[in-house]
Formats: sequence, structure tokens, C-alpha cells
Amino acid sequence: MLKKLYGPEHHLAMSRGVIREGITYVTEGPLMGRENMIRKIDRHKRIARLGEGVSNHEKEIKAGLEIILKS
Repeated sequence: MLKKLYGPEHHLAMSRGVIREGITYVTEGPLMGRENMIRKIDRHKRIARLGEGVSNHEKEIKAGLEIILKS
């Protein structure tokens, strides 16, 4: 999972998305198509906390996510 997020550069790029009717849609970046991994969004700091359950233990990753529109 981490190899897919970080890519060949080993760098987690910034993602962009929108929130429509309470549902997050990522429009570009490595989080596109992985919206189900987002546990919490801090719009002020532009950070998404990602969670992935591994053997009954929750692992958390912070990733850059800019919400450009909320309706």
C-alpha cells in the first residue's frame, strides 16, 4: 500500500479534492480512488489522516490534502 502511495520518487505528493454533501472526492494526487482510507481531514493544516487496519491495529499516515471546494 505504501509503495502505491509514495510512488517511485518515495515522496507523498499533495492531493486535491472537494467535499460534496459530506462526502470527500479526491480529484487529483495519490489519494485519488483511496477516499475510503481517509479517517479525518484538517482543512486548516491541509492534512488528511489515513488509516489502514493491519492485524487489529490501526496504522495512521498523514498526507497532504487540499480541499478546494465544500458544498
